Amino acid sequence: MLVNDIVFPYFWHWDETEKDVTVFRVYTLTKKNKTVVLRMNDFTPYCYLELPDRVDGKPFLWDSTKSQMLTNSISERLRSSEPIKTSFTMKKRLYYSHLSKDGKKEQLFPYLLLAFSSASDRKGYMWSVHKKRFFVNGLGNINCKIHEEDADPLLQFICHRSIPTAGWIKIKVKLVEDSEKITLCDKEYIVRWKNIKYEGGDDIPRPLILSMDIEVNSTNPSRMPNAQIPGDKVFQISCILKREGDKDMRKFILSLGNPDQKITGKDVEIISYNTEADLLIGYADFLQQYKPNIVTGYNILGFDMEYMIERAKLNLVIDQFHQLGFTEFIAAREKQIKWSSAAYKVQHFKFLNAEGMLHVDLLPLIKRDYKFNNYKLKTVSEFFIGKTKDPLDVAGIFKCYRIGMKGGEEG
Repeated sequence: MLVNDIVFPYFWHWDETEKDVTVFRVYTLTKKNKTVVLRMNDFTPYCYLELPDRVDGKPFLWDSTKSQMLTNSISERLRSSEPIKTSFTMKKRLYYSHLSKDGKKEQLFPYLLLAFSSASDRKGYMWSVHKKRFFVNGLGNINCKIHEEDADPLLQFICHRSIPTAGWIKIKVKLVEDSEKITLCDKEYIVRWKNIKYEGGDDIPRPLILSMDIEVNSTNPSRMPNAQIPGDKVFQISCILKREGDKDMRKFILSLGNPDQKITGKDVEIISYNTEADLLIGYADFLQQYKPNIVTGYNILGFDMEYMIERAKLNLVIDQFHQLGFTEFIAAREKQIKWSSAAYKVQHFKFLNAEGMLHVDLLPLIKRDYKFNNYKLKTVSEFFIGKTKDPLDVAGIFKCYRIGMKGGEEG
C-alpha cells in the first residue's frame, strides 16, 4: 500500500558499491522532526549520443527509425554495458551559437538518449563507443560522440525531477517494516523516482544538531600533537546536543579518567572510558545512540575528524569507528576533498562520510563571509556571542591531561 508524505531532504547518498543497479538513500526530516530515509533503486543514469549532421561527408537527416538502426548495430558489437532504454530526441547544443535563419530561436539537433542500470554500465558503454566509428548498413559510417557520461546520477535525478537538494518534496511511498530496515531512522520508505515531486513551502525543518570538539595531548608540550605518536592521545570529546528552535540542550563530556563534576558543572553528563580506543568507539556509539542530523564544530574537518581517524587506525579500532552513521550495517567511508576558489582559498578535508549525518565545519564559512585579523576561536566567539573560551592555552591543555590522568585529589 502506497502512502503520501511531505519531507525535507538534507543528505543525499548514492551507494557506489552497488554495481548492478543505481541505489540512492535520501535522508529527510518530516514536519514533526522525525528522520526518514527514502530508499530508491529504479533510477537509470543516462547519457546522450550526439547524432552527426553529416554521414560520409553528406548532410543527413535523423529520425527514430535510423537512430534505432544505429543502436542495434552498436549493441551487436558490445559484450556488455548495453543501455536498457533508448530514445530519439531533439536537444539544444550548449556550445557555440545555433540560431534559426531569422535569429529568433535556437536550433534543435538530433541526439539519442541512452539510459543504463548503473553508472558503471554507462561508463563501460562510453569507453566502447565514444569517438568511435561504426558502419551501419543502409546508413553509412557513423562517428559517435557521447555527452554527460560523467554526470553524477544524483544530480541527474534532481535536475530531471526539478526538485531542490534542500526543500520540501511530496512523495508517494511504501513503508518498510521494522524487521527489514537497514538504518536507524525513525522510518524507512521505498520510493520510485517518478513518485517524488516538488512541494515547496516556508516551513523550516528543525534538525537535531551536535556541536563537538576534541582535546588532544602532546607528549612534547613545545609542539603540536602528532596523531602518529602513541602518547599524543585524544583524551576528551565534548558534545552538545540541541534541536533547532529549542531552548534546552544536553551537554556531554566523553573522557579518559574521571573529570570532576564540580569543575565541569552539574549540567554536564560525564561518560568515562579507560582507554583511547574505548573513547573513540564510544564517540561512534554516541552518534548512533542520539542520531544527530547535523554534526558541527570549528575546524572539525580540518583537524578533529582527521585526527580521530588516524588515532582509530593507530589503536586498531578503525572498523568500529567507521560505524557512526545512520546505517546499522554499512560502515562510513573515508573521504578526502581538496579544492580551491577565490572565496574559500585552498581547502583540504578528510572525514568519514557518515550517512544521514551532515558534517558542517564553521571555520571555512566564517573565513568566506567575515574578515578578521585572525580566525582563532577566541576572536570569532567574541565577535558573534560576546563571550570567549576559557583562558586555557595549548600548553595548559597538555598540563591538564597529565595532571588529570594521575588521579587522586590532584586529578
